[in-house]
Amino acid sequence: MKKENAHNESELSDDFNAWVDYVFSHPFLHYAEQNYARIDLFETEQDYIIEAELIGYEREDISLLLEEDALKLSAFHSLSNEQKIEQIIDFPFSLQEREIRAVFHKSILEIFIAKTRTAFTLSSHIPITSR
Repeated sequence: MKKENAHNESELSDDFNAWVDYVFSHPFLHYAEQNYARIDLFETEQDYIIEAELIGYEREDISLLLEEDALKLSAFHSLSNEQKIEQIIDFPFSLQEREIRAVFHKSILEIFIAKTRTAFTLSSHIPITSR
């Protein structure tokens, strides 16, 4: 069982590295359009971390929804519907049973996706806290 788990973790790490390579090899894939957020990806021993730059938005303007293997990020100015962001962030693995938390501080949304910790929720909405 331990060898199988190590093998699965190795495959997951390879998939994540391929995904990061793809995102960084296409740096201007979405940035040319104003309705996309600038996104950075990080990895720690415990979590995958996504940082989205959302300048001019408040926490209340932002929505984060969980899909099978993606997160849907939306941001709408509460006073004006003219400026909005809608972006799907795809992952090479299922997010359904992973612990996910989001924190918004100084125009940066940080999304933490646990590598090993699991959580079960019936809601697809991910709450966003502030620091």
